[in-house]
Amino acid sequence: MVVRTPYALLAAAALSACGHGRLADATSGTATVVTPEQVSPAVVYAPRSRASLQYNAELGASPEPVSDLVNALTGMVQRHATVLAQPLPVLDARLCTVAEDMARLSSTGRPPPYRAIEFALARYGIVEPSPQLVILRTREGESLEHVVAELERQIDAPLRSMPPRRLGAGSVSIGDGSMVVVLVLQQSFIDLEPVPRELAMGARVRLRGRVLAPYDGPELFVTRPDGSTVKHTLSARSGRAFNGTVDCPAEGRQQVELIGTGTRGPQVLANFPVWCGIDAPASVRIEMPNAGDVGVAETEQQIFDLVNRERREFGLPPVAWDERAAQVARAHSQDMRENDFVGHVSPTTGGPSERARAAGLASPLLLENVAFAHSADEAHAGLMNSPGHRANILNSEVTHVGIGVVMAAGGANPELYATELFTRVVGPVDLGSARVAVQHALEAQRARSKLAPLAPDKALDGVAQAFAQALARSGGEAKPPSLERAARRYATVTTEIVVVADAERVSSERLLRHGAAGIGIGVAQGRHAQLGENAVYVVIMIGHKGAS
Repeated sequence: MVVRTPYALLAAAALSACGHGRLADATSGTATVVTPEQVSPAVVYAPRSRASLQYNAELGASPEPVSDLVNALTGMVQRHATVLAQPLPVLDARLCTVAEDMARLSSTGRPPPYRAIEFALARYGIVEPSPQLVILRTREGESLEHVVAELERQIDAPLRSMPPRRLGAGSVSIGDGSMVVVLVLQQSFIDLEPVPRELAMGARVRLRGRVLAPYDGPELFVTRPDGSTVKHTLSARSGRAFNGTVDCPAEGRQQVELIGTGTRGPQVLANFPVWCGIDAPASVRIEMPNAGDVGVAETEQQIFDLVNRERREFGLPPVAWDERAAQVARAHSQDMRENDFVGHVSPTTGGPSERARAAGLASPLLLENVAFAHSADEAHAGLMNSPGHRANILNSEVTHVGIGVVMAAGGANPELYATELFTRVVGPVDLGSARVAVQHALEAQRARSKLAPLAPDKALDGVAQAFAQALARSGGEAKPPSLERAARRYATVTTEIVVVADAERVSSERLLRHGAAGIGIGVAQGRHAQLGENAVYVVIMIGHKGAS
């Protein structure tokens, strides 16, 4: 599962906006209202542009009229896409409006915060995750040719990083003789039919569409107004088409996320809010990011503190720091930076389980979040805004986390790659209580199949316990014991080895077979290559009156 806030700040030149015929018209009155002054630590982002009633309702609409600069920028991006053998991105009116708003929020020289971009995408009916923003600054009245040339020198890197399907552009005059222009490059790997932004209580909306190559296997997650995350069932006509519903059982904001699986693993393809029983907000208060350098260790600590703050707010125990997991996480963040990707599957190291295994890190539960952002706050906000990533942070079974941050650029607007690797460390258990838990779990399994409990067999118990202890001491490499004496009462005896983190989760399909007449159980704890220290080794020996 992935989240990214990929906007690149390029110190160069800037100009123009969609919908204006001349460069001098870029100071149009349709711009964003920002209060208090943008030099303050926080701003209220209150767009004047009309909000969309539905997501994707205006998909494909072209801005009218189109300015000379927007035409020039569109042509320039398409030329470079052709050279890079990429599909030609098309101009999208919604992204032009986003670009104008972000140009004003960028007038301080800082990139707009993730929360502002998220708000703009939702307001203007865009379901895809954050686009790339290429931000430039120049003197007001600079020539069109100069602006396009400055952008052209720096466009290939963002095109290679995230080939866009759509684009938009916008600009503002910031009152000191300079202007800011924003070029928005939007990836999209999903076609989704229009979806209302607001729903009445008790209503439901159907999600129909398809994910695009190279992704398939769509999955749907929703974060409820109470903060819980649920997975919804999708019916699919193929590996890419999907059909599902989202309902409104409670008042408030629901976050909807559609995920597809590609060569880099799970990827967020759509992530958008739906407001249930209330109006979508018309403004949002945004804390502007602090300028200045922040060290890697400090950033890792900030993300760690934010994770535990969220867990405390939801009544969950805090996770402890795991330095071994942090080393694995840092290596993956470095890999993402060097190879210019954000994802769970690396062409050199594989997926999270392969990286952990190569580092000798064993755990019964391994969950990974990855992010690209400008600060710890933005990385965390993006992850918490994604239902899938949020579920990892708020997983009740994880006990430890390792966080690895690698900086991609320094200065006032650093870029960082972050990896969170959540693990579970199992502690010693009372073996007597664990044995009772195993017995109850197996009896419940037979009861669900309307079968009576099996009679305990002391001889089988003794052999099973000795075998479980041998397995625990040897890390699972012990040889099976002789059953000659213990098996005299039965036609056959089958032995099943189950290694788990929780004794109450043991099950055995052999228990349900015809002819099962007696049972022996052995329980011990020891190291396991995949589950780590204190794995629970359970040996189940089942005596059968007939063939097993």
